[in-house]
Amino acid sequence: MPRQSRTEALTRLLSASLQLTDLTADALKADFQGSPPAHLVSWRLPAADTDQFVADPVAWFDDERRFLTALVDQALDDAGSGPAAGPTAGLAAGLAAGLTTFFQVRSHFDEWERLQGRALKVALHAADQRSAAALHRCLGELTTVLDRYPEALGHFEQALLLAHGEDPAFLASATAGLAYVHRLLGQYDPAVRHFEEAVELARATGNVNCLVYATNGIGVIDLEQGRVDAARQRFEECLGVSRAAGYRPGEAQALRCLGQSHRALGAYPVAADCFRRAAAISEDLGDRLSATHANCWLGDVLVRQGEHGEGRRLLARSLWTYREFGNLWGEAAAAYALAEAQLAAGRPVQARRRAEAAVDLWRRVGSRSWLAIGLDTLAEAHRLAGDPAASSRIRAEASAVRAART
Repeated sequence: MPRQSRTEALTRLLSASLQLTDLTADALKADFQGSPPAHLVSWRLPAADTDQFVADPVAWFDDERRFLTALVDQALDDAGSGPAAGPTAGLAAGLAAGLTTFFQVRSHFDEWERLQGRALKVALHAADQRSAAALHRCLGELTTVLDRYPEALGHFEQALLLAHGEDPAFLASATAGLAYVHRLLGQYDPAVRHFEEAVELARATGNVNCLVYATNGIGVIDLEQGRVDAARQRFEECLGVSRAAGYRPGEAQALRCLGQSHRALGAYPVAADCFRRAAAISEDLGDRLSATHANCWLGDVLVRQGEHGEGRRLLARSLWTYREFGNLWGEAAAAYALAEAQLAAGRPVQARRRAEAAVDLWRRVGSRSWLAIGLDTLAEAHRLAGDPAASSRIRAEASAVRAART
């Protein structure tokens, strides 16, 4: 086939695939990144051919994932083989970015990183700033999930730098992602500033998903700083907006955070109900990692209610799932909750081992807020195990960590 004809055929195939990816991702309502790259699509399938795929977006992606990633790889190969392949490079980058929602929901993290990392190199080489900005934002989301926070900050900052003057909906999503990483690092002042900026951008552009995400982020900061009532009000707002918009991941996230609010107040039965509903939504979406977040804290509150066997079973299962996904923050949370469960069962030596694991992991990922909480539990385990000197030293460290947060 002549090169021009081959490029035209590949362009049509990429266009149709990008169209379907955007339609199915939009039907899933699981992302907050803003407007899809519709400007890239130059050839479309008729609605009669696309409606069947929108009905079950996750099933469509599961069936087509290998084809879609191979298509992006082929287009990226062509992009490096000569100027005639240039038109396909932007489409390939758009398709790679468009697959983010599915990569996240189905936890295909290795494939996500490989494909978008490769597409980013091609976009930067071609000076395609718009595609590079989108890919930086997506990779920022990935590296956040993988607990590589300094790297995530770099990706979000580059996305904002390259997208200066771009679509405000995209700027809202990148700013919210940047804020989220600052929050995870316990850097509350920049986190609040960026979340508030994202809220304003999202509200102005009608990006409801990003509005929910950023509002929820401010609520989590309220919660971590002890303002439980203020946090709960934000989470209830997010829950209502998510339900009205059909944003089911936002609904699950709001329920998880409401569960944490009730847990902080000692209202364990209400918290357990929130976590169960959140887990059910995430499982229905096929999002195992988000379901595990809910089930981990469900296990914690069950232990606090005296349901030790079921609670520890959920915690142990969550720990193994986090390890399967390589999610260090989640692994730390499960280890911390298991330490608390061991303390409740009167086993301080076993609790100390679990708490030491949690503290080590939170040190590694740089999550200072939760590091302080883990140190509190470790100090209590040492005290009950008969080592008051170690307990006092660790409590002093926890106080220093809290004092150092900005």
